[in-house]
This record gives sequence, C-alpha cells and structure tokens, in this order.
Amino acid sequence: MSIRLKIEKFAFGGEAMGHLEDGRVCFVRHAIPGETVDVEIIREQSRWCRARLIDVADPSPLRVDPVCERFGVCPGCSYMHVSYDEELRTKQALLDEQINRRRETPVMLSEPFAAPERIGWRDRISLHADSGKYGYRGFDNVSLVEVRDCAIAHQAIRSALACFQLPDGFSGDFGWNVSAGVAAARPGNENVLKGNLGQYGEFLYPADGFFQTNPCVAEELVRRVAEAVAVSGAERMLELYCGVGVFSIVSALKCDYLKCSGVEISRSAIALARRNAESRHLGNRCEFMASDVSRIAPSYWRRFRNARLVVVVDPPRGGLDVKTRERLLSLRPETLIYVSCAADTLVRDLKELEKDYDIAQAGLLDMFPCTAHFEVLVVMNRRRN
Repeated sequence: MSIRLKIEKFAFGGEAMGHLEDGRVCFVRHAIPGETVDVEIIREQSRWCRARLIDVADPSPLRVDPVCERFGVCPGCSYMHVSYDEELRTKQALLDEQINRRRETPVMLSEPFAAPERIGWRDRISLHADSGKYGYRGFDNVSLVEVRDCAIAHQAIRSALACFQLPDGFSGDFGWNVSAGVAAARPGNENVLKGNLGQYGEFLYPADGFFQTNPCVAEELVRRVAEAVAVSGAERMLELYCGVGVFSIVSALKCDYLKCSGVEISRSAIALARRNAESRHLGNRCEFMASDVSRIAPSYWRRFRNARLVVVVDPPRGGLDVKTRERLLSLRPETLIYVSCAADTLVRDLKELEKDYDIAQAGLLDMFPCTAHFEVLVVMNRRRN
C-alpha cells in the first residue's frame, strides 16, 4: 500500500525525510525537499520508518535527470538527481547541523571545496562477482547489483567494465592508477601501486591498502593540512593513522624545520611510507612506526611532551577510540588537526576534545561527489587557561 508523503529536507546519510500523519519520521531515498511523493513502507520502528519511493506526484524544480541509468537501484550515489550546486549546499547544511547542534555559539564553517569533476573522479571501486555477474552490493548489503558502467568511476575503469570478466567469488577492488593502469586486487594483494597527488608527486601505496579515491580533492586536502601545520609554528608533528605518510611528508617539505612521526597499523603501509619519505630525502625528518594507535606504549607518547607539537589524526569511519582521545588530551599539543570522512563520529570526538580545545577552522571538501559522503577538516587550538 502506498502512502503520500511531503518531503521536508535531506537527512544525514543521503536520504530525504518527511513526517507521517502519526508523527513518525519517514526516510526515503531519491526524493527532494519540497516534493510530494508516493512511498511504500519497507521497515517500521516505533518512532521512525523507512520507505521505498514509488512515484513523484509533485516534482521539485531542483530535480535533474541522473547521468547513470542505475541510479535508484545502485546504492552508491545519493544526489545524482539534483544539481551539483544543490548537492554542495545540502552537504554544507548537513555538516552545519551536525557540528552546531546544541551549541550556544555556533562554529562558522568555511566555504565548501567543490570537486573539479562531479563524474569520472573515482579511481577505485569495490566489486563483487557471483553467477557470472559482477557489480556492487545492494541496499541490503547482500544482493548483487550488476554494474557494466559507473558514471563516477575513472574513464579507464568505465571502459574496462564493459568488457572485463571477474571470476565468481571475487570480492575486492577494481581500480586505475598511474603505475598499473586498470587492475583488480583482492584483499591480501602484495602489489605496490602509485597514486598521483598533482603538485606533490607520486606516492607508493599497497594494492590492498588505503589511498584517497579522488586525487584532485585529495591534493587540496593535503595542501590545507600542510598549511595548517605551518601556521601552527610547531617543531614536531605526530600523525596518527598515517597510512603511507602523505600528510607528514608534504608538511616536512613545506616546513624545513619540522620533524615528523607517523603511526599506522599496517606494516606494508609503513614500509611504503618510509620509501616515500626516502625518495624525497626526508628519511632523517620523517619516521614511521607500525602500531595500533589505541595500543601505543606510554613511552612513545612521552617523547612529545616537551615539544611544540601539532597532531594530525585521520581515523577510519569509527573515529577515535576513548583511550586515544584521553591520550591526546593528556599530551596537550598546541594544535590538533582532525581529518574525517564521517561527520557523526567526528562530532562525537569533538565534544570530548573541546574540553581543552577551541575550533579555529572547520569545513568540508567534497571528496565523494554524487554520494552521501564528504571529507571534513577541523583545526583546533589548545585553550589558554
């Protein structure tokens, strides 16, 4: 049975929302604020429900034709049915709502950084193959949505998707990079790839490891982090969740007096971080250690206590664990730079860190156009008591 629903706004996570007659919030994908839509409820809770869009009875003037025929079936993109200006405005409003909820004095966000290209930006996608078909996991994270083209993927990937065949049971990355072209990589792949960050050159990274999927926006993010490090005037930098050392290395290149230390759980990433530093003659100023950040020995933290210190953190979506937040507050660096791909856990962590720190700068970089995701950069300064 269909229900008519007036859409009020976009919700965090890419869905739109309205209220049912009984007062419950109803979430629905691919609708636009201001529209009247017909929906079918697919999941119910006492205070909210989730619905499937059946028809748009009164379309919004903001609605545009998606550039991908799989939009609405594939779970990857959330905003392809509105203009890019509207997508950016929506993401900015959602970040503002997340950060400033229940604040007496709101944080003023910087202007969002728009991706140079809305489509064709993604140089790595995650594919699954079954019964002779391959594609993305569906909204239920179980079913397979067959994909022979992906509008947000790099053109080389799009061309390969049309004729490439993956073996049944494959589950891994399918990507393009400057060293290997288009290739598939399962978890555990030991190949070394190269990612290009424009003015900062190429960085080695493990095929089964992390490297930003949007090089153009990643270049701007790295530039902003290095600039914030320089402005801090710090003589030491500690980078947690450092990956292959990009933030440390670029910051050390910008500040010839800076000594950097990075921590990352992946041993293969740390080995390549060292190679990335040595190739730029920074082996004496950039050191890297393989360790779980939450299990760093107290003796390691003590090395930074008497230094004018800046700490850069770029954790996974789960954010900082309780112990790491406590360690950071105890360490008391002059400046904290937080890079996040998950605004909800970022806000949770900021609530604790703001016991001793003030936000000096906060803003989003649209690392993932058309999707519900974006990157956030927050710079915090220690409060003088």
